[in-house]
Amino acid sequence: MASRTVALPAGSRALARHAEEASRRSARAIALLLIPVALLLVIGLGAILSASSVLAIREGVDNLYYFKRQLIWMGVGLLALVGFAMVPPRLLRKLSSFGFLFSVILLVATLVVGTRAYGSTRWLIAGPISIQASELAKLTTILFLATLVSRKETSMHRLTAFMWPVAASVGVVGVLVILQPDLGTALMVAFGAFAVLVASAAPFRYVLGAALFGSGAALVAAATSSYRWARVTAFLDLGADPLGGSYQVVQSLVALGTGGLW
Repeated sequence: MASRTVALPAGSRALARHAEEASRRSARAIALLLIPVALLLVIGLGAILSASSVLAIREGVDNLYYFKRQLIWMGVGLLALVGFAMVPPRLLRKLSSFGFLFSVILLVATLVVGTRAYGSTRWLIAGPISIQASELAKLTTILFLATLVSRKETSMHRLTAFMWPVAASVGVVGVLVILQPDLGTALMVAFGAFAVLVASAAPFRYVLGAALFGSGAALVAAATSSYRWARVTAFLDLGADPLGGSYQVVQSLVALGTGGLW
């Protein structure tokens, strides 16, 4: 019996082409995301293997001890990546508010009862469990901001509609993190927020203004703290304090000079 070909209406064909193009764009976006992640994982494993073998031998353990431990945690992270990738975006949007609120509570608790070390209070320690709330806040703040701007997509052209999601998410967490103090984490949250805002429907002049404001605030925060400003000046002048603030950069240059890139 001869097979029959059913012709789709023009509208259905257009929808099918649109869905196929969207699928291709999604696949390309996933590839562009996973390729840098894979490269960072491989480079990180190589760096750990190179730097930790001698230390492990000195400690009397297997020379691959730290490398194997990193492999285990990398596996856990990859499982988490796959798990989160399978979570429907609608569920993530519903959970974003709870995750953000939980992170804020942990950050406040860190300031109140956290463990202070090396001039900052960044850890909550309860017996064998230690939590750095700012690490969780990096993820939950960006997810919460993305949820807010997606809900306000049609009104992001108004300055007030643009400002309040940024202030309610990045502003709150930024203040709590800087009070620890931890300017580096605050900048990481700000960079993630900048990426979200660039991808949103907000006018670029608003995004650029927020970026300039954040850059100025970071510069003021660095200039008003002696140890932060010392790190900035040490980076600009490596010879000023080669055994102190610029020690890591100087040693990396020595390693490149003696061993090359590979």
